[in-house]
Amino acid sequence: MLEDVITDAHQPTSAPTRTVVKVEEPPAPAVTEPSLSQLTNQAGYLRSTVRALQENTDDLHHSIRALLTKRTERVKDTAVQLLEDLSTLGFAWRQIAKMLKVSVPAVQKWRKGERMSPENFERLALLLSMCDLLPEFFINDPASWFEVRILPTVPIRPMDLFAAVQDELLLDWASGHVKEPERILDAAFPDWRIGSTTDFEVFEADDGQPAIRLKDR
Repeated sequence: MLEDVITDAHQPTSAPTRTVVKVEEPPAPAVTEPSLSQLTNQAGYLRSTVRALQENTDDLHHSIRALLTKRTERVKDTAVQLLEDLSTLGFAWRQIAKMLKVSVPAVQKWRKGERMSPENFERLALLLSMCDLLPEFFINDPASWFEVRILPTVPIRPMDLFAAVQDELLLDWASGHVKEPERILDAAFPDWRIGSTTDFEVFEADDGQPAIRLKDR
């Protein structure tokens, strides 16, 4: 009896049982392709957004044009005075003639007091108004700025934009709103690449700035 008790006392106690709970992962959601109606709605939304942005851009351009017109009314004087003011800013007669698409002798006649057409007078006054506006874009030498090529390898300048009555693009370029010169040229002169063959090309240098180099032959 005693042996039985002692023997039982030395029997190892049984380890507690451990319950293992298996957690199943939730099923992955099924990947479905967008329906035709969803794609159509998305396309319609994008078109509406683009249209709204275009309208906002047009409104901005109209406001700029209205501002220029208002300034033109303030500076409007005789043709002689307008030409004198442009001369004081450093414009040569050839620059003014090219921007108004007339001959240099015509400008010289206006300078002496001969009558000019209302259209030319309006463009002349608008040119002077733009020159008044350029310092707000940190352009303090308008006459020189109008002569600088928009793209170094292409002989198109801001004065060519003015001559082509691309006033909004001219202001976009002056303000820095559009920084890519190709976009300006594409919008103003779609065929500009045809006549711009050159031995040089523009590339992005190591510092991230545009530079010019000879093309590989």
